[in-house]
Amino acid sequence: MRLRNLSLDRFGRFTGKTYDFGPASASGDFHVIYGPNEAGKTTTMEGFLRLLYGFPHQDSYGFQHQRKNLSISGTLEIGDQTRHFTRLPQRDGALTDENGVALPENAMAGILGGLDETEYRKLLCLDDETIEKGGEEIASSKGDIGRLLFSAAAGISDLTAVLDQVQSEADDLHRARASKTRFAILKKEREALDKQIKELDVPASAYRKLKQELEAAQSEEQDLVGKRAKLRSARADAETLANALPMLSEVDRLSALLVGTDDYPTQLDINPEELVGLIEEQSKHTSRIDTAEQALAKARVDLEAIERHPEYLPLIDALQALEELRSRHLGALRDLDRRRSEHADITSEMTSIARQLGATPDGLDALLIDEGTMTTIEGARTALRDARRHAEGTTGDLQALQDRQRALHSQAPVTSDEATDWTAFLEQYGADRLLTAHATARHSVAQAQRTYSDSLAALTIADQQFDTAPTVPIASDAAEALADRVRDLRHDLSELQKTAADHDSDIAAKTARIDQLRDGGGVIGDDAASALKQERDTLWSMHLQVLTAQSAQDFAAAMQAVDDAADKRLSHARDLGELRQLEADLAEAKARRTGTGNALAQAQTDYDAAIAEVETVCQRAGLRNALDPASLPKWIKAAEAARAAQHSLELVRADHADTLNRAETLTQVIAQAATLVSPTLDDAVDTARRKAASQQKDREAKQNHAAEMRSVTTEIRHREATVQAAQDALSAAEARWRDLIASSFAGHIAPEALENGLTPLQSLREDDIKRQQFSRQINGMTEDQALYLAKLQDLATQHALPEETNADALHQSLSALAAQAQAAEERFAQLSEQMRQLEENKAAARAELTQIERRVADLAAIFPASIETQTLADLRRAVATTEKVLEQRETLSRSKHALTDKLRVNNLAQARDCLKGHTAETLEDQIDQLGRDIDDVDTALSTASAERGRAEHALKAVTGDSDIALLTEQKAIIELEIQEVARRHLELRLGHRLAEEAIRRYRDTHRSGMMQAAEATFATLTNGAYVRLDTVPSGQSETLIAYDAAGQAKQAKDMSKGTRFQLYLALRAAAYDQLAAQGQTLPFFCDDIFETFDEDRTRSACQVMARIGQTGQAIYLTHHKHVVDLAQEVCGGAVTVHSI
Repeated sequence: MRLRNLSLDRFGRFTGKTYDFGPASASGDFHVIYGPNEAGKTTTMEGFLRLLYGFPHQDSYGFQHQRKNLSISGTLEIGDQTRHFTRLPQRDGALTDENGVALPENAMAGILGGLDETEYRKLLCLDDETIEKGGEEIASSKGDIGRLLFSAAAGISDLTAVLDQVQSEADDLHRARASKTRFAILKKEREALDKQIKELDVPASAYRKLKQELEAAQSEEQDLVGKRAKLRSARADAETLANALPMLSEVDRLSALLVGTDDYPTQLDINPEELVGLIEEQSKHTSRIDTAEQALAKARVDLEAIERHPEYLPLIDALQALEELRSRHLGALRDLDRRRSEHADITSEMTSIARQLGATPDGLDALLIDEGTMTTIEGARTALRDARRHAEGTTGDLQALQDRQRALHSQAPVTSDEATDWTAFLEQYGADRLLTAHATARHSVAQAQRTYSDSLAALTIADQQFDTAPTVPIASDAAEALADRVRDLRHDLSELQKTAADHDSDIAAKTARIDQLRDGGGVIGDDAASALKQERDTLWSMHLQVLTAQSAQDFAAAMQAVDDAADKRLSHARDLGELRQLEADLAEAKARRTGTGNALAQAQTDYDAAIAEVETVCQRAGLRNALDPASLPKWIKAAEAARAAQHSLELVRADHADTLNRAETLTQVIAQAATLVSPTLDDAVDTARRKAASQQKDREAKQNHAAEMRSVTTEIRHREATVQAAQDALSAAEARWRDLIASSFAGHIAPEALENGLTPLQSLREDDIKRQQFSRQINGMTEDQALYLAKLQDLATQHALPEETNADALHQSLSALAAQAQAAEERFAQLSEQMRQLEENKAAARAELTQIERRVADLAAIFPASIETQTLADLRRAVATTEKVLEQRETLSRSKHALTDKLRVNNLAQARDCLKGHTAETLEDQIDQLGRDIDDVDTALSTASAERGRAEHALKAVTGDSDIALLTEQKAIIELEIQEVARRHLELRLGHRLAEEAIRRYRDTHRSGMMQAAEATFATLTNGAYVRLDTVPSGQSETLIAYDAAGQAKQAKDMSKGTRFQLYLALRAAAYDQLAAQGQTLPFFCDDIFETFDEDRTRSACQVMARIGQTGQAIYLTHHKHVVDLAQEVCGGAVTVHSI
């Protein structure tokens, strides 16, 4: 693709601005667009991008024209075709062709070879931002452009995206210290299942009793359900009978209405609307017949009243034949008197002109000369006038030259007494080159200083600022690892704290339940029962020793207490089992709490150690206060950037030290010679340039004065000869003029009368032509009038009209006779045709009436003779009655079916039998009673269901075997899935590493051509300062390095800004060659990226742009005049300069 022309119709500050790049030249397609600051160079490049990719929703270039009014158009050469496109800021139809037809967006995408706007900017539209940003990506093999350049030659650019997807899939399965991967989620689910299994795995007790209680509750519940179903069925039967009684009444009512309608048909195929239409048609045709008969009677009367004269009809053609002659006659009546008056006026005017020329009326014909004589006289008059003007002009020119000679004698220039030749001085020191180099050096140092200052400012924390780059005690990747470790430890500590709180809550709940069973439930624990038995045994031993009544009573009381405790324990066996289980669970919960507490203490210790490590790093970096661990990696990266910026500043200062020293020396020399006080280099050079310009101006003024003096003296001698020749020519012209006038007009006119012009003679000649024309017109009009009157009189004689000499009156009489005859014939024919049409209409209406009568008879055939259908009105009434009867029959049939379906019987008789003896009142009472019985059963069923639920709950509380088995099965499934995730992760990770290694080897083998092209271009741009390019591995990608002439290797970030830009330009040029080799050439734009280049490297950069122009199209935008001069110097005719 090539840009033929670009038109910024309404964009930015431009309205109707057009760049015409013309057809591609054999010498190259390199263009330089030059203009001052803010002239619109960047606007031009942005306009081109919008032509290709459209307008953004918020456009910063809509400051002069509203966004909705923006418009950009251009002509593109695509292969052998030339196409014109227009881009508008609208949703639909934003891209149109030369005919205004809207085009789809993919029409432009196909031309661009798949490059999106971001890729085009970074690769082919370069400014200070995109050349640096895209260049960094290229140099480190990152981003889409990096992949394109590092992989395109190997044909594997698509594989990089595939490998990124593989890496992403592997990371989703498992990633170190990540908590959201599939492996981590499955691991947490397995731990949760282990915990749940431990909580549910308890021994069963009192199982048989609880099972018997459940079976009894289920049996009672089933009995109540069966009873409720029977009551509901009985109530449904009663409700059915109650609903059927009104339906039977409706059947009886409809049957009574249909008595006496048996003769009406069972089916009606007549549309009532058709009958209405037939009635309307019958009325319409009857009215047509009446109207036609009335019109026929009137037409017969009018026909008999017509008076016909066919003998006058030939007058029509005769008068038509005279129409042209009559038109000339009427024209003569209008114009004849006027033409005679004009003829007299023109004759009088010619006589007046002859008197003005000094001639008598008798000599008028002598003044009428032919065109040749007129031309000869005009030529002689013009020659006389030119000779006079020439003589006067040459005299005036001679006088002016003499005045100029006297003025030059009195205006001799004053020369300067300056001792220093400032022009030679500036050339000796190379001031122009030094100025450019000095500006570049100052800019580079200032840019490096700004970068360094910005990097120091980025290190500011609260009120602590840094004047120098601090020490970096830890690498940024290590800082990120430390921050991740602190985050994971904080998360683990929080989870352990939550687990400890859950254990505390569980212990408290179990303790409260045990206390409740012991204190409020009457349950005697094993310890209390053992204590009672021990007391009984003690009292028995004492009784055996003393054998007293008191000892016996004490033993009896103790024995009774043991028996009572045994009874209570027997009656509360179920609660006792729960108590024993709770006590075992409590012991286990306390053990788990102890283990969690130990883990929590260890986690706290690890977390404190990690925080201490963060604080140590911050202290070593010179921070007064420790940073938040999450903020540490970002600050460490900023510190690394500050160290790099400091190093870059030192290198820039060293690179430009010689230029700055030479600039200081030149400034001091100029200051001493020109007596300046502490000037800058720019001020000193400007002063020297002004003095050099003043000296040059004085020299040129002296040389110009001497040259002008010589020129004026020579011109005066030439002018004197010219004046004499002009006077001689004037005398000859006057003599010829007098002789010509005398011979042409035979003495009737003096020569002086025509010196001011020949207008009177031309007027006489023109008036004579008009006078002759008026004479011819008058004669023709008179002849036409006579002929017209003679022909009209012949027609009047033929038709016996009285004699008449007035042609208009005679024509009017003849026309009246012809018109009357023609009108009578036309009226006769009109009435005859009207009568014929009326007869036809009357016959057609009668035929339609006959058809209607036949249709009525056909429709009435379905009715028996007992029903009146002779007329349309009778038939319509019969149809309406039949429709009503059919509707009632249908309703009766539906009612019968509904009744028999309701009662589930076969016919109406069986339905009557079912309803016999039932009334609405008795059925309503029965339904109410059944409803109350159902409510009682529902209440009892609710109680039985609650009891059954309680029994089921009690049984489930005892046994958890099935739940344990289910949870164990789930745990086994999760463990299998964990194995599958681990296997899949290993497959992806190992496959990714093997594929990366294969791609790297393949890339090393196949990309040498592109790397050599970039290497050669970079060597050209740096004038041999850098001789080789290579790549080194950097993690999972590669980094570009350059070797200078001394063999030292540098990365792009270690180069000066100008050299770095030259490297990035070389990479773009190599990429452009790569695209061109693949058949894709696109316009290559650069916006003042040579600004940091010195003059020699600028020349080399212009050669590179010209080389790109040989392959495709290169366009450079600049506000530096010296860049334009260098481009023309280096490229010659291969570059075209456009000005804004």
